[in-house]
Amino acid sequence: MVSTNSGIVLANIDASLVDFYFAFLLVIVFLSLIGNITILTALYTQNTNLRTYMDVFIANMAVSDIVSSFSATFTLNNAKLQWSNGIGTCKLCYFLVHASYAVIMFTLCLASIDRFYGICLPIRHRQVFLIKKPAFAIALIWILSCLVFAPYIYAYDVKEFKFPNGEAKQICTQTWNSDIEQTFYSVVVLLLLFLTPITLFIFVFVKVFHKLQEPRSTASGGNAILHKKRRKMTWMLLLMIVLQYICSGPLILAHTLHVFGQTSGDYFNIWLILELLRFLRCGTYPLLYLTMYQNFRTSLKALFSSCSSTGSHATTMTSPALGRSLSQSPSVPVSSAASDRSMSYVPEDEMYTSM
Repeated sequence: MVSTNSGIVLANIDASLVDFYFAFLLVIVFLSLIGNITILTALYTQNTNLRTYMDVFIANMAVSDIVSSFSATFTLNNAKLQWSNGIGTCKLCYFLVHASYAVIMFTLCLASIDRFYGICLPIRHRQVFLIKKPAFAIALIWILSCLVFAPYIYAYDVKEFKFPNGEAKQICTQTWNSDIEQTFYSVVVLLLLFLTPITLFIFVFVKVFHKLQEPRSTASGGNAILHKKRRKMTWMLLLMIVLQYICSGPLILAHTLHVFGQTSGDYFNIWLILELLRFLRCGTYPLLYLTMYQNFRTSLKALFSSCSSTGSHATTMTSPALGRSLSQSPSVPVSSAASDRSMSYVPEDEMYTSM
């Protein structure tokens, strides 16, 4: 939400834009929740022997997007300048929205480092502590993200505005003690979560794409299929980063300009559009996984197959005749069935190199 420290910007509010924000955000939240819950369900039911590091990163970002989407529903009242959810919800809501952004950015950084070591320095890949211990890395990401935006719990508050016509409105907004305090914090966030990551991404992807341009005998052990999959996975990660910057970058830059006093009279309307763009990113990642991530498509097909087979099995068991025939059929040893399933398992090391 806009800050009140840099001047009143609740002027020239476009009522039709507010209505559009209200309707479109609900659509975004719905699609985001459906998509990201589907991702988590598919990856959770996935054979654990087939999981890769990228699956862990994707699951973490899906959780973050669910948290962000759920918190976004509380911003609807703010867009209408009718905040009625209390001070506690005001602080928690925007804290979670921004912390979720940090989780996405830190996870993309870790995924990029994973790509770098997996392709450029494969021998040292398993020696990197944060990659070797993904559960610890994910926990650390959430802790750091919450610490980075902990000041927002202090800064956000409910404030009443009185318009020239005498009408009073309540909004959830940033209310810092001083402009210097807000400026310092905004610069720190800009450096930590915008400029530093993009420097890392440029370095990593220049190195990775240069490595992938080498003859397959050195870049992928001479395996053409492995080389193709690595390129596709790298392009998917790059598109995820580009989407993150396209959708969230304008709002960060606009907020920074606002903090430094470079604000137009239409800033509230601009904020509505950029806020929608930021939340739109939450619904784009599931589509990206569906089109470019083979492991997710495989897990999704297995999930749907499992659901359909469960339904057909329940239907079969409701038929008395079929039920009797099933009861008379010879039993299959459990060890044999387990052996058949185990034949499709792929060791984690081999599964990683296939990505």
